[in-house]
Amino acid sequence: VYDYDIPECYSTVCHKFELEGGEEVPCDAVPSFVGTLIGAPATWQFNNTSTASSPMLFSWNITDLTGGPGTSYSNQQDITHTFINAHTYQICLTVTQLNTPIGMECTFTYCDTITIDEVSDHLNFNLGYTCKDEPELYINFMSTSAPQVDISTTCVGGSTPQNNGIYAIPLVTPLVVATQPPYNWSSCWVTVTTIGLSPNISATQYMYFNCQPCPGTPGFDSGTPNVFQPEPAGTNMPGITVFPNPSSPGELQVMLNELTGPSSLQVVDIEGKVLQTFTIDIEYSRMRMPLNTSELAAGMYFLRLQTADEVTVKKFVIK
Repeated sequence: VYDYDIPECYSTVCHKFELEGGEEVPCDAVPSFVGTLIGAPATWQFNNTSTASSPMLFSWNITDLTGGPGTSYSNQQDITHTFINAHTYQICLTVTQLNTPIGMECTFTYCDTITIDEVSDHLNFNLGYTCKDEPELYINFMSTSAPQVDISTTCVGGSTPQNNGIYAIPLVTPLVVATQPPYNWSSCWVTVTTIGLSPNISATQYMYFNCQPCPGTPGFDSGTPNVFQPEPAGTNMPGITVFPNPSSPGELQVMLNELTGPSSLQVVDIEGKVLQTFTIDIEYSRMRMPLNTSELAAGMYFLRLQTADEVTVKKFVIK
């Protein structure tokens, strides 16, 4: 208590009180899991057998030890995964224990390996683009059990389909599938159909890319990295998904699902300042697009999507 008329005159009274809440528990989580083949030849279920004296959060990472694409699952206690290559994989389960003493790191990881000797027929590919020199949309990753594939492209905007036809596997990537004139945007469907399987498999992906770096547009002036970014579990749910999250500068992907019509997309920092704003017209119910984060400093940000019906906000982190 201060007397402002006499600055040197003050007294202090202290009282101890406790906030109601859950009691702190020891940091005693032990992560573990068991794997079971549930669908021949390569579909496995991994059941979480971790123990702790308080609730836990879970995340899974599956890594192809030969250098192929990995997969991650968040907030799932048990997972089911179909392996697409006859490789050796590392499966890691990370648990974060809750209600533990403040300041104590209570995150633990357990890993095990599994070797897949045989896989079922499959098809998986990913799109990328570049705006340097001649702007190009290309396939930068493909995995399939087929000996050949047929590739077709349908584009709107300023793009011109290229190189459609039949290709032998393994495919030499990056394979250009469309080009666009400078200062124009394009949205393209790329459909890949296997040849030589019974039955054959067909998969289609959509990519929006923009090489015009001006206010009011995404301004993807450098394109996407030439690496495979697998879609995480949950991208087929309605709304917006950002991945990988956390991500390094320049590699963030945005998946929009069951949304159509004009929409406003904004990148907002933790102080509420709008860093990027652009308008997109979602022409299809499922749309994947890269987000240029190369100029963002490490930290936490928010992606705000406003449609005619609702506003959706997603948090993402730049490492």
